[in-house]
Amino acid sequence: MLFDPAREKRQQQQLEPWRLTLLNAALVIEEKGHCKHMLQNGIGNVCFLGAIGVAVNGNAWVGISVKGAEAFDRMEAFLNQDPVDWNNHPETTAQDVIRAMRDCANQR
Repeated sequence: MLFDPAREKRQQQQLEPWRLTLLNAALVIEEKGHCKHMLQNGIGNVCFLGAIGVAVNGNAWVGISVKGAEAFDRMEAFLNQDPVDWNNHPETTAQDVIRAMRDCANQR
């Protein structure tokens, strides 16, 4: 089957808000880059939590709201640890964060 952008958009609209938040936050990290130990660094890279802030509010420095909090809680359960601590671990890469966000969002 060929890619149908309209179909893809309809599927995204049917996603639960927390799932869409995680998928959008993964895109934010892909676009802006990844950092650790701060929401957003001086060149615009974002951490896990900063990416959720951008996905929900358009700004890493604004709170994550209820929609963002549910995405955070789902990631915490998925990882079985605090996502911020996991993000900041020296061995965690941008690709690890992006993959985990997508895997969590796509789990059934």
